[in-house]
Amino acid sequence: MEKTPVKVNIKLFGVIAVILSSMCYGITPSLTSIIQGGGIEKNVLMGIFGESYPRFLEADAKNALSSTTAVTYTMLFGLISAFLILLFKKKAPKLKVRPKKLVSIGFLGGGAYFLTLLFMSFSYLSMDNGAAVVLHSTHMVLAVLFGALIFREGFSIQKLIALVLSFFGIYLVSSFGGVDSFLGPLFALLSAVTYATYFLAGKYAYSDIDSFAVTFYINASAFIIGAITALIEGALKFPGSFVVFIAVALKGLIGGLFGVLLMQYGIRALGAGTSSMLSMLEPVIATLVGVFIWNERVSLNAVMGCVLIILSSLLLIFFTISIHSSHENDAQKADPDDVTIDRM
Repeated sequence: MEKTPVKVNIKLFGVIAVILSSMCYGITPSLTSIIQGGGIEKNVLMGIFGESYPRFLEADAKNALSSTTAVTYTMLFGLISAFLILLFKKKAPKLKVRPKKLVSIGFLGGGAYFLTLLFMSFSYLSMDNGAAVVLHSTHMVLAVLFGALIFREGFSIQKLIALVLSFFGIYLVSSFGGVDSFLGPLFALLSAVTYATYFLAGKYAYSDIDSFAVTFYINASAFIIGAITALIEGALKFPGSFVVFIAVALKGLIGGLFGVLLMQYGIRALGAGTSSMLSMLEPVIATLVGVFIWNERVSLNAVMGCVLIILSSLLLIFFTISIHSSHENDAQKADPDDVTIDRM
């Protein structure tokens, strides 16, 4: 069949990928609540089903999993899903990676991802969840800063405005509360460092490796680290109920597979800083899920915060795509073939 040149806006696909990844990560907090609560809270079930709600869905502390165990099983389902897709797409040979790259994916990818989740869970024990989210959101500042200073990623006044809008949006969405110990803010800030590392590594440490293979190894390394940690804690156990098992499986599929895979694509297309900033849509999605699925009440501050985050994202999307279009036009003048690919 004759090949025809097709224009591909890589930046646009990158933006879509990060937005979809943020949607995945915006859904997973609800699944985490089910996993660590041992089921769904009674008042939520009654709000959905009334008095005749399915009793097997109700939360029971004896069925709850620790945060470490929850992350471990999430990564296990993620790596199984990624491996099955690699087999189905006949991409298993892509798993052959040089040892140096494998170490980078294991420590800077899976290790940083696991530590981010672990540090955040530790921070929740010593401070208000909203305050922890605000401190964690500084990862976008770190990703943009180090991306610009070390890796020469572009920085502009538009990015600065989007950064400020996102940060204040996160501040408003999160209900700020008290701090019981200095360890809470410390762990929240450490999670920001590890998450920024995850973004930067995705762009500069192993972006030449197949995305499905990277997803598989990130999940595999995070699973190994999580299993060892859970064994040391004595917290590793099997899901105690059907609803917890389903929640773990869904979190592995939605967050461990699609969330990681889409974010890796977005990072490669947009860079670490821009991807990190767009990922701030996650708390907006989480808020919407809470309102429409769990019937949670939302404050005026939270609504204003969501609006600010959406505005910052629109600004960033417009700026990113317009820059790409400008570069594409310049490339077309120089060599029209530079901005096309061949499709069968």
